[in-house]
Amino acid sequence: MQSILPHPVRSLRFPYFTLKLFPRKNDERRIGVVVGKKVFAKATARNSMRRYLYHFLFKKMSTATPYDVLLIAHGGAAHTDRNELSRALDTAIREAGQHQP
Repeated sequence: MQSILPHPVRSLRFPYFTLKLFPRKNDERRIGVVVGKKVFAKATARNSMRRYLYHFLFKKMSTATPYDVLLIAHGGAAHTDRNELSRALDTAIREAGQHQP
């Protein structure tokens, strides 16, 4: 994977996930979400979490954001409710927005 993606401009670590910010090469907004087997053993739960995170990020991230985003969920995300996860994502997006590439 490291050979495919450029080195991230910045990695932001939070209790429930890590955000990796990559320089954007064009005007298209790209968001990736990774939820591994260590987070949820069942694929249906992983996919549900992935859809929720992707939808939240796509809705909150501006098209003017100067970078692409990769969100990697950690095991703690499985044991928290959606409200707490939403607050953590809001904080992460605010912090990522302060970063200028």
